Amino acid sequence: MPSEDKWERYFKLCGAAAAIATILGVLFGGGFGLYTYYHQKQHELALMVYNLKKDAYYELVDAATAIAYSKNKEDAHQKAAKFNTLYFGRAHIFVVDHVVKKAKLAFYSQLDDALKSGDFWSEGTASSEDLRRKAVELRNACREALNVEEIFSEM
Repeated sequence: MPSEDKWERYFKLCGAAAAIATILGVLFGGGFGLYTYYHQKQHELALMVYNLKKDAYYELVDAATAIAYSKNKEDAHQKAAKFNTLYFGRAHIFVVDHVVKKAKLAFYSQLDDALKSGDFWSEGTASSEDLRRKAVELRNACREALNVEEIFSEM
């Protein structure tokens, strides 16, 4: 009965191949599941951190931009009060963002110098351009700290 032995070996070989394929499928499927789970949790954590910081940082950037493009000194003083409230308040909570802290301090120093000088609100002066540049640097620092590109590029 050599043909029966041949078929028996063939079925055993097929059974072993199916068992190996099943094991590999479970391993690869499980690995992919773990990878997907980990990646999703990382994304959720980044989104949670973004939601904690976004309001304070958006308001800080809006206040800085409003000051940098003020039309007169009185308008700038009013807007500076809002910036100072954010600077010393909500936006100061996230001191772990050193890039934002540095940009915030640079803008604050430039603002203080500009408010003390009388020529700031003449269009095109060096101090007005410096303050606008510092506002852009603050915006870029907040954008980097919020990790906007990474969070929203995957959606």
